[in-house]
Amino acid sequence: MTERRFKLRKSCRYVEPHNTPEGLQVEVWEEAGWRPFELGWDSPGFLVFIYGLFICQHTYMRVNCAERGIGLESASGELEVVTTAGWDIQRIAVHFDAKAASGEAGVDDIQYITGRMGRCPASRNLKSVADAETTLKFV
Repeated sequence: MTERRFKLRKSCRYVEPHNTPEGLQVEVWEEAGWRPFELGWDSPGFLVFIYGLFICQHTYMRVNCAERGIGLESASGELEVVTTAGWDIQRIAVHFDAKAASGEAGVDDIQYITGRMGRCPASRNLKSVADAETTLKFV
């Protein structure tokens, strides 16, 4: 069975007090390497769909960090989605590395934040994906 593999990555800086994004950059992986992702009328529909999922996860990560008293300086993240040849999602992996500007994230905070990320509206509207993983690490 042929699979389709999609990868996006992002980097962002933030301003406090609400971890407001400043300078968000998103890239997409293609055979030739990483290139800037520019959302436009000619963007492939499925890529727009997974971009929406990635941004939703990012929003829930930064907002829930703020709710837990963790001010972010910067974060980088990656999303990988693997589908069947018929476009059925088989795997979703989201990972963020965050650098705190203020506050401190304990194990309970990270579990709470990643749990909330899985409840973002885009994630909630996906059918059940057997191989789904969301991780957050503070560096």
